[in-house]
Amino acid sequence: MGVEVRTGQRVLDVILDGVTVGTEFIRTGYVVWGAGVTATPAHRSLGLDAAPGGLIPVDRFLRVAGHENVFATGDTADFTGTDGKRPPGLAQVAEQRGVLLGCLLKQQASLAEFVFGSRGNTGVIGRNAAIFDFGKWTLKGRAAWLLWAFVHVFLLINFEKRVLVSVQWLRR
Repeated sequence: MGVEVRTGQRVLDVILDGVTVGTEFIRTGYVVWGAGVTATPAHRSLGLDAAPGGLIPVDRFLRVAGHENVFATGDTADFTGTDGKRPPGLAQVAEQRGVLLGCLLKQQASLAEFVFGSRGNTGVIGRNAAIFDFGKWTLKGRAAWLLWAFVHVFLLINFEKRVLVSVQWLRR
């Protein structure tokens, strides 16, 4: 598709017809620039030293270090799973953490360790172009885009939103 991904390089200038990366000018029609995610300075209000990236240190139960009844999640929490890795910064991780913490707050569950269960990853490139990665196998192209569209609509909050989004997509 003509996409080139570059990481760890300094962008010096972006102009109408290209971008300067280091000493190289790259002529292009589009530039997509991702600068990453930065945590909020929430650790300061708790009087904590931040982990790298300004993250709040949490244990395997998502409890803030040194605070038994304070929890942190999302882009502000420094969490490492039992496998020694950080879960990816994706919606499915946030949803699973939210369900766990929501049950704790409603006192419908006892304190439980957070264990991320991946349902696969997807990337949408454009209409009729996507990729689904399920770990052991990968789906690409129009079939992946249709699967993404179905999953996206299915995960919407209620029936009304599902119908609204489906109708809007069909009109295009």
